[in-house]
Formats: sequence, C-alpha cells, structure tokens
Amino acid sequence: MKNIQAHVEALVEKHRIPAMSMAIWQNDQLYQAAAGVLNTDTGVQATTDSVFQIGSISKVFTASLVMQLVDEGKVNLDQPVKTYLPGFNIACPEATQSITVRQLLCHTSGMAGAFAPKDSADQGNPIAHYMDRCYLLPQAYPPGERFSYANSAYCIAGRLVEVMSGLSWCEAIEERIIKPLGMKKVAVSPLEIPRFRAAIGHVRNLQDENQWVPVSDCYLPLSMAPAGSVLAMTAAELIRFAQAHARDGQTQSGVQWLSKNSIQAMQTSQVKLPSYSEQFTTDWGLGWFLLNGAETPVFGHDGVTIGQNALLRVVPEKNLIFSILVNGGDWLGATFLRDVYCDLMRDIADIDYQDPKTIPMPKNAERYCGHYESFGWQWDIEFEQQQLLANITIKALATPSETLVLKPIDTNSFVGYSKEGERQLNITFLSPDKNGCPDYLFSCYELCSRV
Repeated sequence: MKNIQAHVEALVEKHRIPAMSMAIWQNDQLYQAAAGVLNTDTGVQATTDSVFQIGSISKVFTASLVMQLVDEGKVNLDQPVKTYLPGFNIACPEATQSITVRQLLCHTSGMAGAFAPKDSADQGNPIAHYMDRCYLLPQAYPPGERFSYANSAYCIAGRLVEVMSGLSWCEAIEERIIKPLGMKKVAVSPLEIPRFRAAIGHVRNLQDENQWVPVSDCYLPLSMAPAGSVLAMTAAELIRFAQAHARDGQTQSGVQWLSKNSIQAMQTSQVKLPSYSEQFTTDWGLGWFLLNGAETPVFGHDGVTIGQNALLRVVPEKNLIFSILVNGGDWLGATFLRDVYCDLMRDIADIDYQDPKTIPMPKNAERYCGHYESFGWQWDIEFEQQQLLANITIKALATPSETLVLKPIDTNSFVGYSKEGERQLNITFLSPDKNGCPDYLFSCYELCSRV
C-alpha cells in the first residue's frame, strides 16, 4: 500500500496504456495513485483528482435509485414495469405486460439488450425518447426464463426513476446519491466535464498497435445514461459510493441512506450464471454482480465506454474496496485489468482466483459450429485444422471483426485467445440437443441464439 504510486506507474508502463487511476480502501484507510496522461494529444497528466467515465458501473447507481423508491413504497420489484410506465411498449405485447422491475435490474427481462439508438437534437428528454423508441425492440426470451445482459433494461429502469421520483435521472443521481454520500468530484452529465480534470478515451491505432489515439466520439448516446454512458468520477469517489453499500446503507455520518433490506437484496443472488462466466462472476444480484466461488463473498461491477474502462470490487469481510479507472481499451475491453484485479485479490484479500486449465478438444467439436446471434452480437464458430475458431462481430461498432482461437476448459466451455496468444474471454455453449448441438452461446454476459 505504501508503494501504490510506484505500482500504478509500473502498470501504466508495463501495459503501455495512456493512464490509470487506482484507489484502495482497506481497514478504514484510503490509498490512491494515478499515472500517465489523460489525453495523448495534450499530454495532460493524470492525477488522483482526475475523473474517468465509469461506464456500466452506473447501473448500480440506477439500481440504488430504484431501491430507494422501493424503500419509500413507491415501487414494488415484482410488479410489471407497465404499472409505473404506461407508455412502456416493446414488440412483444405479452412481454410488455409481464416484465417486472426486478427482471430489469437482474437482466432477466428477455428483451433485446444492445439497443443504442443515436441521440437527436430535438429529442427533448433523451431517456424518455429512448423508451419511446423501444416499441419495435424484439423479445429474445420469455421474461424470467434466461439471463442476458441488457442495457435497454436499465434505460427503462432509469425512466422509471424519473417518472416515480419527479426528477430527471441526472437530478436524481445528484440529489439522491451524490449529495447524501458527500461525493464531490463527479460529473453527472457531459456539461459538467469542463469543471474537472477529465480523461478522454483512447483506442489503438490500427496502423500501429503500440500507439493510442484519442477517440473521435467521447460519449455513447446520452439517452443511455442510466445504463452507463455519462457518469464520470474519480476512483476515490467510486469507493465512497461503494462504502455505503458495504456499510448496510449508511453514509459516513451514520445516516441511513438506503435500507438494510434493500442493500441485502442488491447483494443477494437473483440468478445463477453459466459456468466460467467473465471475471469469475457466479451470480447476479440487483445491480451488483456476485463472485461467490471463493469462501469470501465479493460483489462489484465493471464498466466499458468508448476507449475507457472501469472496475469496482467490494470485499466486506476483508474491509476492502478497490476501484481502477483506465482511459484506454479496445472493443473487447481492457483485458489486462483482469490480471491486475486477480493480483490485488491475491495480495490484499488473500483470495486466489485461478483460471481453469485447458483440456484436450472434445470429440465431435463440429457440433459447436454454426451462426449465433443476438441483437448486438454475431458469432460464427468454425472448426478448421483441429482448431475451433470464433469470428466475433459487435453490430453497433464500426470496427473489424475479431477471430479468436477457442481452447476447451470443459465439455461445453472454452476460453478465447487472440492471434497474439492473449486471453480475451470465456464462451459457454448451452442447451445441447440430443446430438449435443447447443442452442445458445453465452459470452460477455450476453446470450446469443443459434440461427
């Protein structure tokens, strides 16, 4: 801990990233450090006061707002969303009537998740406009049947917050979270960014992979704010937010900000994830994901925006919270953060996460081959020269497809490696038929159907 600044500087140099900010809270003591540059064009240095986008960690903020409304008796988690949002409509009439608030928060609504429509100048309230455009959003699975990560569900949850609180989502974040928790260095919208020393996202130069260049688009659509497109803060402020969740909902001054029942519900498993899910995640709560594989419970969330990555973990039994913010990442995310996280867990929390060992390729590997698709992802699995290959396309991004080599870790689970041999992500094939051919592919928390 005494050498955290040197540690962060070494990580920035080792992984050749623009900048990193790290904060660790252990035994009521805060340690923080930052290194690198916030913008490779300007050369402005990163400091611990620098704000980075936190991406999908914002979903925990949105879930916290919903749970406050539950505490106030304004929302029931098991009531249909339509109860509170009469204007909520997706393509499936039956699902429109039955999707519950709980299903939004734990990603079991079944609605297509990767809906990211562009903002328009005349849209008025962007989150309300987002919901108005969901009427053609397909229903991928019956509500409550399967887990599949859904940004769309959290945008709807953000609109629910607006309607039931009488505040805009940004105002609700400010009045119900930022001020009560005493958070200072937080930008709740892009309009506030000029007040801070802010990081800009970076992607690798396609002509030189050792060079990072600032992104041309600084933000995902603003209408996706509740899912993670706008919130930016320092690593220490992110820890301050997590502290309230680790203290059973109490602020630093002892005020009950969120009820203990709501805190426990958010940290309790709502759905079990497939084996070998990313980041050793085993379950999903309300907002938080859970890592229950070790003896010591851990909860947290990750975030990815355009060229920025964030990680937050809470280990209550160890009185430990840490956050890492980075302003460089490709479309698969900053995979090195996983290694940084595992090192921290081993060295500070005495929790040793180990990757499962690979095994020989199962017989009849051709049964995995085929085209798998969701609203946001497309996978083509092929078997060539005794290798299983995955060609991956993210539909919303104008980036080249990526091909990974899949190595088995059990009969239906694989780890994907880049052409350079870098570990990228895990893949699990689900629901095999009588011939062993799977109906689904699960990776990056999203479920894709075999077409």
